[in-house]
Amino acid sequence: MKNMKAAMKISIWSLIGLLIVFILGFAYYLYEGNPWLRSDRMEQVENYIVETGGDIDNIKEMESRWLTSSGDYDINVVFEDEPELTYVYLYNDNEGGVILTGIFEGEPFQGDRQEEGKNGSLEEDDLDHN
Repeated sequence: MKNMKAAMKISIWSLIGLLIVFILGFAYYLYEGNPWLRSDRMEQVENYIVETGGDIDNIKEMESRWLTSSGDYDINVVFEDEPELTYVYLYNDNEGGVILTGIFEGEPFQGDRQEEGKNGSLEEDDLDHN
């Protein structure tokens, strides 16, 4: 009888522990997004930069931002030769790949928006995505 109570306590605490891990994992996913998707998007942006004639060795800083509204990441890139500009890339399912959605002086969506820089330019269609 005593062993059964101890086993029952262990089972209950194990279930509580698993539930806490599940809740924390789900909260992380909601707040930060899927870490595998983040890695994929950053790699896709690097490939896009190379495909459009850029040099990934010219990347000074690259960070992702989880967009809860779209359930995806935008990738912010600062290049060595243009440290004052931030290029914002997004994976667009309709376009079937990465698109450049913005070029900003300073912080994305806070500084002045540019139409072009040394490392890329916005197409007419891209101006409507943000």
